Amino acid sequence: MSKPRVLVIDDEPMMRTTLEMLLADDFVVSSARDGASAVMLIENARAESQSFDAVLCDFGLPGATGDALLEKLVAADGGLFQRVLFMTGGVHRSEDHDFLRRVPCVEKPFDATELINKVTALAASQKR
Repeated sequence: MSKPRVLVIDDEPMMRTTLEMLLADDFVVSSARDGASAVMLIENARAESQSFDAVLCDFGLPGATGDALLEKLVAADGGLFQRVLFMTGGVHRSEDHDFLRRVPCVEKPFDATELINKVTALAASQKR
């Protein structure tokens, strides 16, 4: 049985590398530094009749946060809507708080086991 495919999106290189290493035992991990790179990876996967089983995404990416970024990801692959887990170190705008109450989210710093369990659950929901 092949490992589930996970896309990590974070603009901080050290965080991307840490997440890649953390998830590598259980998942095939791809990563992107911004929303545009992520959309390109998603579109390429779809062109090859593949999809990501889960997406782990930093909420505070430059140029696209929260609902705007989720909209771009879903436009590239509609099935991702239920499989995106946001990470945040905190937000200030009330709209962002409202958005994060409606979507799966983990707070930074996160517990590694909790994060792996949440990503595993999202990936498993793809297989149902």
